[in-house]
Amino acid sequence: MSNYTEDQELEVEALEAIYPKEFAKLQDSPLQWKVHVVPFPDGEGENHVGVDMVCTIGPSYPDTPPDIDIVIKQGLNEAQAQELLALAQQNAQDNVGIAMGYTLAEAIREWLADNNQSATDGSMHANMLRRMDEKTKQAKQKGASGQGGDGTPEDDDAEALRKKRLAEGTPVTVENFAKWAAAFELETKREVEIVHDRPSGKQMFLQHLVKDESSDEGDEEIDFDLLQGEDEGLFLAEGGDDDEDLEGLSDLDDEDDG
Repeated sequence: MSNYTEDQELEVEALEAIYPKEFAKLQDSPLQWKVHVVPFPDGEGENHVGVDMVCTIGPSYPDTPPDIDIVIKQGLNEAQAQELLALAQQNAQDNVGIAMGYTLAEAIREWLADNNQSATDGSMHANMLRRMDEKTKQAKQKGASGQGGDGTPEDDDAEALRKKRLAEGTPVTVENFAKWAAAFELETKREVEIVHDRPSGKQMFLQHLVKDESSDEGDEEIDFDLLQGEDEGLFLAEGGDDDEDLEGLSDLDDEDDG
């Protein structure tokens, strides 16, 4: 058994497991199989279109692409079938060298999901299903990347603006600078008023002294300026008595020396 034959048989087993109802092996020589493809194979939506992808496998597959045929089963015309065939053939060329049955079937399924409309319901139903499918895909991508939002264009624009502001900062304009300057001036004025209303250290000391002296006399209103004058006079008076006492002591010292 050549390597090609072994690889082809392994792919048949894999496709049978992936598509238990949709896959069928048609013949052994040459190897030929088909996959029935619809937009919503799991029943998540209504399928208005469907095809059979039939692949005839050559002896050197996957190093050579398979011969592909598209058989319309529901909802498509011949022009659409030709468009779908061209899409499948291009994907086959792009994947030469690897088993490509699943890749081709998924490419066809995505095309069918984008064109899922019946001959009677027009394009409104197809557009609705397309938007739902795109929204689901975007939500999954957001969840995988750890980003928030529901995938709408508005959320994408807001996220882009937020990232731009973080990277570049907010540009300065006449309007936002004027708002900042007004707020800064108001805050500065408030700080100055607080400082002016706060008592000085000298006033706090005199207030504490008066409270100590008047604790037994009741609460009386004290004139701090008058108190300050009396303290200075008292200090000067006491200072005079001290000078006289010092002069008396000096005279006594002179008599003792004599």
